Amino acid sequence: MPVVTELGTNGAPVQRPATLKEFFKALGTHAPDDLLRALSDTYFFGIHTVDKNAPVFVIPVVSYSRAFEGMLAWESSMNADLVPLFTAVPALRRDENDLPILRTFEDTVMNNYDVRQLKDDAGEVVLYYSFPTTQLLVIAESPYSFVEILSRLQAGRRL
Repeated sequence: MPVVTELGTNGAPVQRPATLKEFFKALGTHAPDDLLRALSDTYFFGIHTVDKNAPVFVIPVVSYSRAFEGMLAWESSMNADLVPLFTAVPALRRDENDLPILRTFEDTVMNNYDVRQLKDDAGEVVLYYSFPTTQLLVIAESPYSFVEILSRLQAGRRL
C-alpha cells in the first residue's frame, strides 16, 4: 500500500496510507481534478497474478456521473500516465491503409458489464476500466482480473 510520511504531533515521522489523489500525483498522472473529486480517497491497488502479473485499481465512487465524465476526459493520457504500473502502448496505431491514427479506447462488454478498453497493436487488451456499479470503478490490465473482482464482489453480495 502506498504510504505518505508526515511528522506526528511529537515530531516523529508517522506513516499513513496515501490518498488516491496523493498516489496519482506521485505517479505524475494528468487525471482531471473533477475525476479525483468524484472518487473516494480510499482505494485498493494490487497486482493480480493469473496469466501474468497485472495491476488493478478498485476505487469507490462518490459521484458516478462526474467519475464517468472524468474517465472519458482522462482517456487520452491515461495509458501514458499509468505507465510505471501498466503496460505502455504507443499513442498512435496504423489504420487499414497503414496511416497513423490516434489510438483510442473502445466500448466492449465483459461478463455483461460495459467496459472501455485500450488494445495494443496485436489486438490484446492492455488497459480497461469499468463501473460494475455506480459506486465502484475498476481499472485493470488483464481481463481475468475483472472476472475475479466481479466474483469476489458478488460473493460478498456487494454488487
